Amino acid sequence: MRIMQTLNDLLIESRTRALRQRGRPERSVQGHEAVVAALRRRDPDGAAGAMHTHIDQIAELLQHEAPSRARRRPSVGSAPPSLGSNQSELPRGKPAS
Repeated sequence: MRIMQTLNDLLIESRTRALRQRGRPERSVQGHEAVVAALRRRDPDGAAGAMHTHIDQIAELLQHEAPSRARRRPSVGSAPPSLGSNQSELPRGKPAS
């Protein structure tokens, strides 16, 4: 659960920071509309491509906004410091769905 909470916190932070940029809310809506349009066309590859483009744009914006902050933050694939790098410390149980 800590991993999911960390990912959720990062998502909230990135949204907050990205949406403060001039014109970003409108571009974000356009990105989501492109995904929805592809889904309506029953074009899963187009929807995936549109979502990847949208996420890549946000990642680029955030990297340029605060490069020093991005260098301090651990990569998404790394374990939070409280969990360490030992996978055996992860709670066991039903996989997340």
